[in-house]
Amino acid sequence: MNEKNDNVFKPSSAGPILAAVLLVVVIALIITVVCIIASTGSEPNEGTNTTTTTTTTASTTTTTKPPEGNENPGNNENPGNNENPGNNENPGNNENPGNNENKPPVTPGVTAETITVDTNDAYKGPLILVDEENNYKISKDLLISRTQMAELTKKQLLDTYNFANVYGTTNGNYKVKSITGYYLNVDTLDALNKMMAAFAAEQGKTDVQLRNAYYYDASETVCLNATGLVIDLEINTENGKYPLKHTAFKATYYDWFTDNCAKYGFVHLADVKNSMGEENYTSFRYVGVAHASFMKNNALKLDEYLTFIKDRTFENRLVMTADDGNEWWLYYVPGSGEQTTIKVVGKNYEISGNNYDGFVVAINASSLSA
Repeated sequence: MNEKNDNVFKPSSAGPILAAVLLVVVIALIITVVCIIASTGSEPNEGTNTTTTTTTTASTTTTTKPPEGNENPGNNENPGNNENPGNNENPGNNENPGNNENKPPVTPGVTAETITVDTNDAYKGPLILVDEENNYKISKDLLISRTQMAELTKKQLLDTYNFANVYGTTNGNYKVKSITGYYLNVDTLDALNKMMAAFAAEQGKTDVQLRNAYYYDASETVCLNATGLVIDLEINTENGKYPLKHTAFKATYYDWFTDNCAKYGFVHLADVKNSMGEENYTSFRYVGVAHASFMKNNALKLDEYLTFIKDRTFENRLVMTADDGNEWWLYYVPGSGEQTTIKVVGKNYEISGNNYDGFVVAINASSLSA
């Protein structure tokens, strides 16, 4: 009996105490958790993460509330640097749209000046148009035969007509049909001699002959040859004389002169008939290098060219490079009153009347920078 009683479990006195301590600890943990939850909750947006909220707020602040002291927020006083958007104050540089050929830069050190000419000089010069509608306006007393002209002295030829005798000026580069009776405007003669010297040097031929120059026939209504601006050429060989017309035999001659005549101021009159109705295959008309080059390169006859150039003023001048390699400025000035005022630049210029209402000016612009 006593052994059984000894094996019965008898609780220790420390048990209740341990249980009480554990209960207190559990209760404390529960209270702590509840406090933590209560202190970290978000009443406005329940369950919103604190870090997310802070990030969002910072982003909003950066975007919509610039830092204090930034008087030009985002440097946008001139947004995109567009005070002159696209740098288009002069969009496309089109002050003279599509055509700046006619407004060359001002040449340093060169200024324009004005000169006056007698308005009646509009009937003089290498560009005068002489045809059925525009008579050669020279005193009838001055229209004399070649025989009569041969009686004049060199001074009379020069002072009265600005002419010279061709004979004795050829330097052996070409032939003249007759010793007397061949007279040309002095500028025309100078250009002819330069052209013939070039032909002789390049082609090795001196058998081209001047067959006609000045002449006047009172029965003619058009006196183009009386101006001294027209020459007629032919080939004078041992086998005979041949007009300078384009054939296989004469191609060497014909092609050279038609290709090169503008360099010396001549235009070919092949497509123009003379007063007798004959085709002027052999004829060349002196107009000046700049004008001849433009007429040739643009397939213009003299009357067409004179109409075209009337639209050009000094300010809106035609700028072109002639066959001689020089740059020229070309423009028109209408005749006005007894004296006409003309604006020019430099000293190397040419002025010619058109034989009806004004003047055409040609300035050698290449000489301005020399």
